[in-house]
Amino acid sequence: MLTNMDTWTAVRRALFVEKISQREACRRFQLNFRTIQKIVRTLPCQMEIPGMLEAYEKYHDSGLEIVSVYIWQSEHDPVATVKSYVEEKKLPWIIISEELSKKAGHPAYGDFYGMRSVPTMVLVDKEGKIIMTDARGVPLQAKLAEIFK
Repeated sequence: MLTNMDTWTAVRRALFVEKISQREACRRFQLNFRTIQKIVRTLPCQMEIPGMLEAYEKYHDSGLEIVSVYIWQSEHDPVATVKSYVEEKKLPWIIISEELSKKAGHPAYGDFYGMRSVPTMVLVDKEGKIIMTDARGVPLQAKLAEIFK
């Protein structure tokens, strides 16, 4: 199991820059295919973090809250996995583990909210009404500027 982001970065660089196959990445980095798949799937989420941090810092004092849902099942303790991720990324917002939520009898967030891809970002107002789906990048920043003017 990967323990540091330097390894993740090296694997992603090999896959996306050097264009090696996932099979070759398994051999080169001595990782199983499932781990390589996890690295590939988490890349889009990692790319969204800087924009989310910027929005949080800019609008949190005005009322913006961010809630992230960690949907990957952990081979280890889900609480420790999420806690480690939050500490590593220095995320100041709430992270919910879908795995623990399902164990408590709640529906899977992805199913409940109709998520079809990762990351799925939804902007919701104080009353719980969805304001924007696919909330990311420039359109999200513009909408937040409009809301918090």
